[in-house]
Amino acid sequence: MILKILYTILPVAGGGILHMMVVRAKWLQFLAIPIDGGRSWNGKRIFGDHKTWRGIVVILAATALSAGLHAMVESRSPDLSDYNYVDYSTIAWWQAGLWWGIAYAISELPNSFLKRRAGIAPGEGGSAGLRSVLLSLMDQADSAIGCSLIAWLALGVPFDIALWMIILGTAVHLLINMLLGLAGLRDRII
Repeated sequence: MILKILYTILPVAGGGILHMMVVRAKWLQFLAIPIDGGRSWNGKRIFGDHKTWRGIVVILAATALSAGLHAMVESRSPDLSDYNYVDYSTIAWWQAGLWWGIAYAISELPNSFLKRRAGIAPGEGGSAGLRSVLLSLMDQADSAIGCSLIAWLALGVPFDIALWMIILGTAVHLLINMLLGLAGLRDRII
């Protein structure tokens, strides 16, 4: 089950990695406009400068591209489809990729909103303490929760597997962020 879940979420991981590469290379700067338009609510930014239209466009495109590569590999090695909880014969790879990408992008917004309310600057982890630990955990879990929910609701993944996807997706997100940090593609390791 663990291997199947890890294989299934490869398009999400690939989309996230491609997104960080685009951000770090400063490509598509014309889209690096905050989705909140710089607006505030109760004197604090809504989402902050790090949630941009570039992020939404790139995560959608990169995750769809990753799903396409995933489906292409499966078409050349059909036995691999046994490891995928998403059946590309019942949902097109590009639809699956867009669903994953939409879930990824949208599910990161509530945590950014809460961090701005807590006075934590975009890209920062906050000070030490329980609140900081919870927000850091949420930083890793938010997209896993959103993607797992969409996997269950739109991609045909069984509910119990979607719950496990939250746990494994959070762990994979943490690992990828650590590796991206060590590779210099992220400012912070976690």
